[in-house]
Amino acid sequence: VIVNEIEDSIEKERLAEHAVGWGVILFPSPAFKRILLVGIGISIAQQAVGIDAILYFLVFILKQSGIESRITQMWILLGLGLVKLGVIFIAGRLLDKTGRRPLVFISLLGCAVSFFIVAMSFIGAVPSEVGAIVGLALYLTFFSIGMGPATWTIASE
Repeated sequence: VIVNEIEDSIEKERLAEHAVGWGVILFPSPAFKRILLVGIGISIAQQAVGIDAILYFLVFILKQSGIESRITQMWILLGLGLVKLGVIFIAGRLLDKTGRRPLVFISLLGCAVSFFIVAMSFIGAVPSEVGAIVGLALYLTFFSIGMGPATWTIASE
């Protein structure tokens, strides 16, 4: 009896070793195709939202909006970072309660609206400092409430 159980477990391990690898990714089942599509798709969407570009050019955007003082820029950047950090803690709780999908859609819509606010702050003879700051704060808020944490959570699941 014990020998049969050991042989069965060895056979199961051998089958499990052959079930993983590149074959699962290169020739996926329909269910696994959907999982790959969602995981890769949301990762591409996160990058398409442009968070890296916004964070990299944040000082340039503030300067172009009329904020020339380096000290003022530093305080605004600090405030925006604290906003982003605070929203990430809130998002951690909301991801399980509300669900990932609604938060991702809200995040995408909010990012689009906040980009529109930032763009509108630059239209006109004089750029609007307040419009740019509010738009950037809203963008970081909406990104951090959905696209930021949900992407890594969905991809890891």
